[in-house]
Amino acid sequence: MSSIGKKLKIIGTNFAFLILFLSLAEVGLRIANLGYDNAAFEPDSVLHHIHRPDYSFIHSNAAEHEYGNIPVRYDKIGCVVNPVKILNVQCNKRVWLFGDSYIEALQVNYDSSVIGILEKDFPDVCFKNFAVGAYSPVLHYLKLKQLLKNDKPDVVLLFLYANDAAEDKQYLNEAKLAGGEVTAVDGGMPQWKYEVIRNSNLLRLIRKFYMQMTVKLENKKYMNESALSENNAILAEPTLTYLEKFVTLCKKNNVRVIVSCIPSKTDVLRNDFNSASFSSQIKAWCTGRCDFIDLQEPLQRFYLQTNTSPYYKNDIHFNNYYHRIVAMTIAQLQTIKN
Repeated sequence: MSSIGKKLKIIGTNFAFLILFLSLAEVGLRIANLGYDNAAFEPDSVLHHIHRPDYSFIHSNAAEHEYGNIPVRYDKIGCVVNPVKILNVQCNKRVWLFGDSYIEALQVNYDSSVIGILEKDFPDVCFKNFAVGAYSPVLHYLKLKQLLKNDKPDVVLLFLYANDAAEDKQYLNEAKLAGGEVTAVDGGMPQWKYEVIRNSNLLRLIRKFYMQMTVKLENKKYMNESALSENNAILAEPTLTYLEKFVTLCKKNNVRVIVSCIPSKTDVLRNDFNSASFSSQIKAWCTGRCDFIDLQEPLQRFYLQTNTSPYYKNDIHFNNYYHRIVAMTIAQLQTIKN
């Protein structure tokens, strides 16, 4: 056998052993049920990205280990629903929630989330959680228009956040317009790599360790930039336009609309009240237009009275305390009670 043939044989043997090793590793991880963060969004031609319909997975904070093994389930229309049981509710009232990852609430067990608590407190009310990570008013508006073609709630709760203005600008750069009206924000075609990663426990495990390394290296810089951005957030165009469109669309369909704002960690974990916060700006805008739920005051009061943070230490999302306070604040509304 020539030297070239011997080299090819060695390469082929090594490649075969590599494939065998990777296959055994994949099988072993599946048997042990070890896989992380297979919750990649589905690209969408109208809403940029959506939850994968009829999909269940286990969510973990791979970078910081602050939470883990959270069972998550999306129903056939992409709503976050109870992962354990299917609720059969005789609806006396229908309430829809719109928001981003804070209300999506993949960081706590479902029963401890805002909507999980509300479902227990109001068993005759049908709640639907349409919150999706990285959604802002442009996408909320397109989603609401889409949903109202086939269904209608009694009440809509819209939760905003300080990064909405920046995200709206980004989405509008990719938007399709017709007569000056946004008709879609195309997220592109589904990419095969997402499907491969989602269905491979081994690749998700590798991705976990990659995230741990990169996030920890960038975390300090990100947290500083994030805090700066939140503190200087201004309610301005294009968010003003699409907030107005969202509220107007609800009113045209005889739907009660209530707007709220997720206060930033920097605005809650302080001894004085930030009257110029993004939440305060949203509250002022709602005056004379729609009802507003103030979350900044009860959350800051909780922090000052208990010296306990309603947020995770490193992850920017809120913990069980925060969800409980938000749910209690919503539960006090006469609109939900009656």
